[in-house]
Amino acid sequence: MKKNKLLNYALIISFIFVIYISVNSIIYYYNTNLTKSQDYIKSENSVIATFINDYFTELINIAETFSKDSDFLNAYISKESEKKVLEILKNYRESNENIEFIYPGYKNKKIIIDNWEVPEEYDPTIRPWYLEGIKNPNSVYIGTPYREYTSKQWLISTGKALIKDGEVIGVLSIDCSIKDFVNLINDEINYKTGQSFVINKEGIVILHKNLDYINKKFFNDLSILKKNNGITKFKYNDKDYYIAYTKLPSTGWYVITMVEKWEINSPVIKGAISNSIILLILLIAFLHIQSIVYTNLNLKKVIEERNIELEIKNKKIMDSLYYAKHIQDSILPSDKLLKRKLKDFFVYWKPANIVGGDFYWFKELDDGSYYISVIDCTGHGVPGALMTMTVNSLLNRITDNKDIRKPSEILKELNILFKKTLNSKIEDYRVDDGLEIGICYINKNKLIYSGAGISLYFTNKNYEITRIKGNVQGIGYKRSKIDYDYIDHIIELEEDMSFYLATDGYEDQNNTENKRFGRKNFLKIISNVHNKPMDIQKKIFKEKIEQYMSGEEQRDDITVLGFKI
Repeated sequence: MKKNKLLNYALIISFIFVIYISVNSIIYYYNTNLTKSQDYIKSENSVIATFINDYFTELINIAETFSKDSDFLNAYISKESEKKVLEILKNYRESNENIEFIYPGYKNKKIIIDNWEVPEEYDPTIRPWYLEGIKNPNSVYIGTPYREYTSKQWLISTGKALIKDGEVIGVLSIDCSIKDFVNLINDEINYKTGQSFVINKEGIVILHKNLDYINKKFFNDLSILKKNNGITKFKYNDKDYYIAYTKLPSTGWYVITMVEKWEINSPVIKGAISNSIILLILLIAFLHIQSIVYTNLNLKKVIEERNIELEIKNKKIMDSLYYAKHIQDSILPSDKLLKRKLKDFFVYWKPANIVGGDFYWFKELDDGSYYISVIDCTGHGVPGALMTMTVNSLLNRITDNKDIRKPSEILKELNILFKKTLNSKIEDYRVDDGLEIGICYINKNKLIYSGAGISLYFTNKNYEITRIKGNVQGIGYKRSKIDYDYIDHIIELEEDMSFYLATDGYEDQNNTENKRFGRKNFLKIISNVHNKPMDIQKKIFKEKIEQYMSGEEQRDDITVLGFKI
């Protein structure tokens, strides 16, 4: 019981543990895959940011370098410097395909450029790029995109004031195409709703795959971009987005990559649902197995209880049988009694069960004469044993009558009393019980034998075997006639005569081929052993039948009685 309780507790704990593991596995799966999706967006955003930042870092460095070059500072007044500047500008522009125009403009309205014919009326000092450059002369500026009026393409200016002897004398401007940047951010990430773009510090779109968005304000409040990079949630046009952002160190701009929230969450949720279904199936399987375990436990418990009950009942039955055997043994004549009257003898008595329907009977009379008999009652086991008790009582009762001495008279009286005792003479008596018996009466030098279904075998001094058949009619059966007279056979006793009485259990025993041992083999044994001591004869009778059986189950009770007078 304690073991079952412990197992029940173990199963309940394991069930709770499986539930706990399953729920945490789903939560872990959801969080992990959501983080992976967000990291992917952040990674894509970071790549774009790195490329743009590197590009503008180079432009800033070039702007700063050229703004300090002496030829750039003197080109507005020196032809030689102007020539060198033109060569520098041409070489640099040709080495960087994104550069559309690179030129310095001076306060004297001179502009030096190698790929554009400057109109006479052109005044660089009033141009936006010039004004932006002198606004913060010590810093490189990066303007907002503009559409070049001849080519109509979008350009963006990077510039730096030219300062000579502490005085601003001009501005260097580098106008580059935003075509490559647009192509870069046009590369689709693996989300249908995904898009990347660049905004400046004021939240105005600088780069976007849709050029209509350029120079338009996208964010009114940049406070949601709390760090230099990260990912956050954002609502735009009534849609929820995840926004990955990276601040460019070179310009202070933000590269933005945004994807609608549902598109990121959807596969993660589907995966979580799939895993939940799998875990649910596993949980159902676990419950089913647990149910089987519980059923087996209960079944095992029931079987154990039934086995205990059966063991108790079996013990009671066996105790009863052994006690019945003790009682049945008590009616058998003792060896001491037989030795006192017989010269030599053996009894091979082997019931098919603990008790049986065979028994042997002995009774000495007051004049020294005695009876010795072998009886085979119908039935085996307990029924047969009950019959032996009845027959034993009847034989003692009959032989106590001094008027009855002949064996034939005893058998006749036994037949009558047996029928009366078991009511077998009544027509509605449903069981046809009876017995076979061979009985010898020994008085001085004579042996009188009478039999009902059992024969007497004996050998004489010439080693001849004689069989005296008992009468065919058994005792007590329905068909047994009440007035039937059994025959007495008188035998004059001689030296070295051996006598044998046996029930049919010995001769009827089968072997592995289901063949009877038979009377022929029985007589053969007598022929071979009759001149040997009776204990040796018993051993041989026992060995022969066991060899013949070869492990086959004993079919009937066996009794063989051998004696010498």
